[in-house]
Amino acid sequence: MASESEPEAVAAADDEARSKRDAERERPRKKKSKRPRPPLPRTEEEINSPTKQTLGMLGILGGMTLVMWALAHGACNYHPPKETRNPRAVGTPELASDPKNAAIEFQQRLLTHNFDGALELASGAEVAEVQKAKAACNAQCLQDRPKLEKTVFTSAALIARNPLVAVARATSVGSSQSGPYEMNLEHVGQLWKVSARVPASAVAAPSQPPAPTAAAAEPSAAPAGAAPAASQ
Repeated sequence: MASESEPEAVAAADDEARSKRDAERERPRKKKSKRPRPPLPRTEEEINSPTKQTLGMLGILGGMTLVMWALAHGACNYHPPKETRNPRAVGTPELASDPKNAAIEFQQRLLTHNFDGALELASGAEVAEVQKAKAACNAQCLQDRPKLEKTVFTSAALIARNPLVAVARATSVGSSQSGPYEMNLEHVGQLWKVSARVPASAVAAPSQPPAPTAAAAEPSAAPAGAAPAASQ
């Protein structure tokens, strides 16, 4: 009997649950009430966008950006008192370590009336030429030196070179004696010095450095045991 009553109890429970679901479906649902739309603004005061708070925050961000930029700019350009912004001083030994730079420096010094500096890079007959130009330079000539140092610029091209002598052609702008000038240079100690300087127009053909000495031109002795060259 107990086994037969169990299916009936389960079926009754199912019928009761089904009837509740049907009753809930048949119950009318309440419609959700929609909020009324706000009226459209007609004036700037009604729009109120952006708000004063937004404008204030944008102003604060802009001010902070300017302050941080100023601090970063100052930090990048901060210069300690002991340091200077002047370029590194370059001495004559470094400037005259090769013939091309020596030619540039000699002509630059000569055209800017730095005769003492030009004498450091002159040798042979050119020493007398520089001393003659120095003697002919009067007080007005010396007063023009600061101006010439800012307006005269020199470049040069190396035409020929061997270990002892070289030939270079220098041209300047900003001076009445701009050239071009052809210079013969010789290696004296650790420096290259100008031994002769003439206008390039006076030179018929590109100069060549003197040939090496006879001792340097002779071929080296044949190694021991080498066969003699066959006669033609």
